[in-house]
Amino acid sequence: MSDEPVHSDATIAGLDGIRAIAVIVVFLSHLPIAITWLETQSWFNQFRIAGFLGVNMFFVLSGFLITYKLLSTRHTDGRLALRRFYISRTARIMPAVIVFLIVHLIYAVFFDFPPSGRASDEFIMIAATIFQFANYAVLSNTELLEENGALWSLSVEGHFYILWPFVMFLLFRVLKKLSVAVAVLMTMVPLLYMWLAWIFHNNGYLSAYLRTDARIVSLVVGALGAVLWMKTTYLSPLFLRMLSLPAVLAMVVIHSVADGWEPFVWDGGMAIFDIATMIVLLALAQGVFPMVNALTHTAMAWVGKISYGLYIWQIPVLTLLNRHAEQLHQLFTFVAATALTIALGALSYYWVEQPVRRSRYVQRGIS
Repeated sequence: MSDEPVHSDATIAGLDGIRAIAVIVVFLSHLPIAITWLETQSWFNQFRIAGFLGVNMFFVLSGFLITYKLLSTRHTDGRLALRRFYISRTARIMPAVIVFLIVHLIYAVFFDFPPSGRASDEFIMIAATIFQFANYAVLSNTELLEENGALWSLSVEGHFYILWPFVMFLLFRVLKKLSVAVAVLMTMVPLLYMWLAWIFHNNGYLSAYLRTDARIVSLVVGALGAVLWMKTTYLSPLFLRMLSLPAVLAMVVIHSVADGWEPFVWDGGMAIFDIATMIVLLALAQGVFPMVNALTHTAMAWVGKISYGLYIWQIPVLTLLNRHAEQLHQLFTFVAATALTIALGALSYYWVEQPVRRSRYVQRGIS
């Protein structure tokens, strides 16, 4: 590549805080599963219907980090380190999911197969999750969302992990120049948002919400941010600092009015939210985000570290309480839901995710 990136290795302060906010937004939106009283509260309604934007934050962040890692771990001749990439991604994603699926299957066998008492639904979702077509399985049978609602997004990310290294190869081995790659990505993004809007208007909300070709645009926005950051001459720290607070405000405003069933989200609202998220990530990467102290607070950072486990376990916990703790006061239900989700997320992180990633087999594979 004729213009090498400025950054070779870095830890960006505040990313765990972004993860924490994203998973909290998603968790709040799902609370009515167990705390049915919230469904009747107008003040809570927007938290419920706009929670999907937390997933968007995860998508943009994933696109940013995956693209950065692909480009920063290239071989000296410019080739992408695909073996390292796929081993590290598999070690990051699959162990916690497999443990979740095993526990979920044990529960289903002893209590009830979800969502309608059919064992086939359980095994379909297991296969769909492992083989990365959970989003399309849910699209064909929305009842699968009842207890496995978080798993569809992992398939969208899985498809991105499969596809994106080859896109990166075309951009950086064929086009050569970083400036040309930026131009291509900046052309792709509006076209993909136009395609997203077309899917919503012609195929409906669920297709726009679940299909990979619809949702991948958020990951591409994150990827564009990573490519821009890899060459800091494209970015002005002062400009990013000035943009960061309006970007946060835009995210808050979009969240306060978004409704996935309405055209606004798909006709531009989601694009504004994603691009604002990218601006925040770039400001963090450049070290100029004015609220970084809030994102790096010990509690926020810890919640962000265990956010993957929190994301996987939150819906099963809420469904479990809905089924087996109906007599609990709603306040106690909230405390129980929060405590159980955090406990399972922490167990997943410390007992499954970290040991696997640090194992000699994984380290040998990525070395």
